[in-house]
Amino acid sequence: KILQKLTKAGIVKSFRGIKGGFQLAKKAREITLFDVIDAIQGPTAMNRCVVDKYSCRFSDVCTVLPVWVELRGKVEEYLRKVTFEKLARARKAKKKSSISSQDNSLDMLRRTMTGG
Repeated sequence: KILQKLTKAGIVKSFRGIKGGFQLAKKAREITLFDVIDAIQGPTAMNRCVVDKYSCRFSDVCTVLPVWVELRGKVEEYLRKVTFEKLARARKAKKKSSISSQDNSLDMLRRTMTGG
């Protein structure tokens, strides 16, 4: 289902048939971590009231809500700066340094992609 969501978001293309599969629909430098997370899990937020202020009856008087909103903005801003080109370069650099570092990077990327 992850690849279906990424296809729907225009991040990857799918090909049917014996030689079918998936490939990036854009250049790696045009795909951000934000794009992938948003396509897979939807809006990023530390608290649901940031996405839907009507989900909490205290949102009109909550003094913490602006903090959550600001934090969400900063997280999204950062994720929009992390492209898959940067991730690939980082992986390549780590691969040169040691195989164990590469395994850790791949595990981190997998956890990020699967939300685990």
